[in-house]
Amino acid sequence: MLKIDKYSFERKERKGKRGGGLIVYLSNNVIYKRRHDLEINIIRPYYGSLLVPFEIYDAQLDIVDCSILKYYILGDIIINYMINDEVGSFNNSKWSDLVSKFDLTQFITCPTRVNKKSS
Repeated sequence: MLKIDKYSFERKERKGKRGGGLIVYLSNNVIYKRRHDLEINIIRPYYGSLLVPFEIYDAQLDIVDCSILKYYILGDIIINYMINDEVGSFNNSKWSDLVSKFDLTQFITCPTRVNKKSS
């Protein structure tokens, strides 16, 4: 594990599968709370909390949605959220269902990883 001056970290090991896991580095001047029901809640008075989920689950979003706080969800969420032109719907129905159910807004609207075979 890499230690970086003036940063702390939180990690979560991958369960039930070999390898993997996640580590998040946070500047020491960032106020946050580790919540095992939501993972990391970055406290930003007056601007809304930033949530860094290690995995997105319907139950986690239910907890957040019931709060009175404004929130943002961010992280390295690797999902193909492009509309499949052949069927006229999203390639990932689980994510699109969550976006619809919780009235979320997807800020990234074009591919962020493009190569010769896919985007």
